[in-house]
Amino acid sequence: MESSNGSTTGGREWMAEDAIAGNAEAVRALRELIMYPLLYSQESQKLGLKWPRGLLLYGPPGTGKTSLVRAVVQECGAHLTVISPHSVHRAHTGESERVLREAFAKASSHANLGKPSVIFIDEIDVLCPRRDSSLRSGEA
Repeated sequence: MESSNGSTTGGREWMAEDAIAGNAEAVRALRELIMYPLLYSQESQKLGLKWPRGLLLYGPPGTGKTSLVRAVVQECGAHLTVISPHSVHRAHTGESERVLREAFAKASSHANLGKPSVIFIDEIDVLCPRRDSSLRSGEA
């Protein structure tokens, strides 16, 4: 599990394109889903709009999903917590739950201080194995 914060570069506002080249459409879509709810929260409340509470990025490994999220979150100055399956999977009972509780508590504490927080669960497919019709109920 790791955390990061937004920043500026050389006196100008840092932009996601500084880190991600060639993915303008993906950056635009992520801005709409991550930044717009932060920037236009009061306006959306007045209009009764509800923003999505979750986002699923999917694709083959190595296509830049994590980098895209990092770049857009850094651009909007939010706090980012990345949870990987390796940091969550623990041998002792209750340890995985403790790690997740701490991650969400940290995100909540940043939000309570007025800084938006994003939790990104990377490689979620490792945590939730594929269901196969040949397996019986209750087996993984």
